[in-house]
Amino acid sequence: MNPSPPGRPRSLLWWEITTAAVLGTVAFAATGMAIVWVISGIAAGWSVCRSMRWAGRRAEPSHRVRTLGQAMVGAALGPALAVQDFAGTAAHLPAVFLGLLLILVGSVIIARLYARWTGTDRLTAGLATLPGGLAIMPSVAVEHGRPPTLIAMIQASRLTVVICAVPLLAPFLGEVNEAPVTELLHLPTGIGGWVFWIVLLVLAPLAAMAGRRLRVPVPALLGPMFAAIVFTVALRVGGVDVAFLQVPFLQEVVGQVFLGLTVGEYLAQRARHSARQILGGLLGVAGTFVLALVLAAVMTPLTPWSFMTCLLVVAPGGAPEMVVVAAAVDADLHVVVLAQTVRQVAVNALMPFWIWLFDREPPSAGSKR
Repeated sequence: MNPSPPGRPRSLLWWEITTAAVLGTVAFAATGMAIVWVISGIAAGWSVCRSMRWAGRRAEPSHRVRTLGQAMVGAALGPALAVQDFAGTAAHLPAVFLGLLLILVGSVIIARLYARWTGTDRLTAGLATLPGGLAIMPSVAVEHGRPPTLIAMIQASRLTVVICAVPLLAPFLGEVNEAPVTELLHLPTGIGGWVFWIVLLVLAPLAAMAGRRLRVPVPALLGPMFAAIVFTVALRVGGVDVAFLQVPFLQEVVGQVFLGLTVGEYLAQRARHSARQILGGLLGVAGTFVLALVLAAVMTPLTPWSFMTCLLVVAPGGAPEMVVVAAAVDADLHVVVLAQTVRQVAVNALMPFWIWLFDREPPSAGSKR
């Protein structure tokens, strides 16, 4: 996999990884919070891309790096999902679906307000504020002749707000999973552990390709994740020692960094839009996140899940990032994976409806109703 598409120097990724490694190690040693690796990736992607641009070089975002990060995270979290307790989840699924529906409705309302306040056309406003994929929305914008850079920047800002807000909220909620720096050095124990890890690494790209052929949402994440779950469950049923069914934390860290890098790269792109459009987009991001906080506060007493789990269920972030955040804090990983997958399916499957909804001409003032 070549992570250097046209317009992207080969040295860019190595500078980003080096910067993220330094920032992440310092932050992880200070806090013990795994989520800092995504944040360090965002900071590294933004700072290195901006430096490249100041030096007069192009630094285009790489979807391939993001895909690789999704595959690594999916394969790393699959074994953890295989041992999750799903008892009692089905009874509270209506609350999950209602929360997701309200987030989508809120996004549509915010898109209308954004378009009206900034003078942006409604399709651009909708693609910028709808909680869809970071790569999907700009690509749809290109197909319909809308500015992909503005949409990508607002979508990346949406992910950044959610990712950076969690480390601030988690300590107050007592929902922090801390780990020592030495956790990065833990490798499989015994030949069985190494074989398990190697097989997962081989399965990841194959499962991602299969997911793409089957049109699975976020195939690079969910394909390897599902393959890892099936493989882990099969080994457990076969009587394999659970101690061997562990993935080194370092794999999840690298996957988190790659996801963060692409978010930072999108944020670093040169904006050729008015300050009003950019500010309006950021206010829309803030409004959607506030709505998610309110919904999480309502859902928490109605479900057996913590506030952080409820927040990540309805948070308007990307599915890969929200799954990573759920694994990094004390949240119910399987609930977040289910909710974010449903949201991604809804946004993708209903894309023709969203385009019709945002792109249709409003009735003229003198038209009859």
